[in-house]
Amino acid sequence: MEVSLAAAVQVIAKAQQDKGPEDQEPQRAHKSQKIKRAHKSLQINTSAIQRAHIDEDASLRRGFGILATTGATCPFVGLVGTILGIIGAFQTMSEGGGDLDKLLLPIGEALIATAIGITVAIIGVWLFNLFNGFVSSIIKDITTSELELLDWFEKQIISSAESAAK
Repeated sequence: MEVSLAAAVQVIAKAQQDKGPEDQEPQRAHKSQKIKRAHKSLQINTSAIQRAHIDEDASLRRGFGILATTGATCPFVGLVGTILGIIGAFQTMSEGGGDLDKLLLPIGEALIATAIGITVAIIGVWLFNLFNGFVSSIIKDITTSELELLDWFEKQIISSAESAAK
């Protein structure tokens, strides 16, 4: 998070340096022009912070798709294993192997495949929810800090412009 805040500060500093010709005004500028300039500077800072916020959010959520996909598809993989195991049991029965000892192996394989699929799915969904909670908490903290920083910028920039315009 410190890296993102530093990146936001760098973007803001660059935006302050790269002011266009409309931002370069003579010393005897009119009061409303100075206030407009202050508002534009505030908008530039707000945009820079919002871009840093979006980038950090995307960075924190990277890899969530894999967990969500794992949690959603693993039960079906287990189901396929179950079906294949049951097919194997029916094949054993059709070959004249109605003996219980011969049927236990394919049925056992089917149950193991189901158990593995469900276990992996539960772990995937649990991790997805856990990490999503962590990321939501971090994003809440970032948003709070972002709003506090923007409030401070607004107070500093507007009060500076108003006092310079007097």
